[in-house]
Amino acid sequence: MIRKIIIVLIIVFANLFSKAQLTDQAKIYVLTCSPGEELYQTFGHSAIRVVDPALRIDYVFNYGTFDFYEPHFYLHFIQGKLNYMLELEPTRYFIDEYKVAKRDVWASELNLTNEEKNKIYNFLMWNSLPENKYYLYDFFLDNCATRVIGALEKGLPAKSLIYPDLKINKTYRQAIKPYLIDRPWTRFGMNLLLGLPADKKLDIRSSLFLPDYVDTITQQMQIVTDTGTKPFVKQREVFIESHFEFKPKPWFNPTLVFVVLALIFTYLFFYERKRQKLYVVADFILWIVIG
Repeated sequence: MIRKIIIVLIIVFANLFSKAQLTDQAKIYVLTCSPGEELYQTFGHSAIRVVDPALRIDYVFNYGTFDFYEPHFYLHFIQGKLNYMLELEPTRYFIDEYKVAKRDVWASELNLTNEEKNKIYNFLMWNSLPENKYYLYDFFLDNCATRVIGALEKGLPAKSLIYPDLKINKTYRQAIKPYLIDRPWTRFGMNLLLGLPADKKLDIRSSLFLPDYVDTITQQMQIVTDTGTKPFVKQREVFIESHFEFKPKPWFNPTLVFVVLALIFTYLFFYERKRQKLYVVADFILWIVIG
């Protein structure tokens, strides 16, 4: 509760002084966070950090905030019906949270002019207002990673960002597969629920729904200047190093369960057909589940 009150006060005072211009000492970073243990942490996280020592500003703009106690949270998370919001928090709170969770964080300092930094900062401050900060989460199209890229694009002049000419050669489903190796039941559930849209081919822009792709691609992006182009990322550094290790792949997985069920139903089909009631019940369950 105390932390929420502090964050609200920060937002109020920050917005009161949001028209103040960032100084030449200001820096803007794209933060990329490694995956964690919880389902909503499976694919990592992206955020934006704004620092200006002269103005005593050091905030993280976090588009990955939500109400964990919302009814049917995980179902809404996968279905894309969960309300997310932009939260403005002191960087030290963000650091403490990720250190406790043992998650790595990388920081890419953006190669921007002071004018460009101010445009991005002003947009972020506007976006953090109570009437602007909420958005309807979509796993592929509108999440913490896509919002970070969107904020940078809206804060900069139109067509000033040049994306690398790369072919992804993956679908959404193929892109998320590496993150689910040690989560077989999550992979099984998501493969069922995500449906046909997950098999759409990715291009450079649509691949930025994953924080790791945001980290990799922004390092190859260019930004247009009056004299030509320059790298979008000035430098990249390790912000938090945790050496987190994932648990080994569990032996109890969908493949094992369905093999066992297949053997059971095969036995019932060939050897228990005379026991009509048992056969009918088993047949009913099988077709209901498949349907």
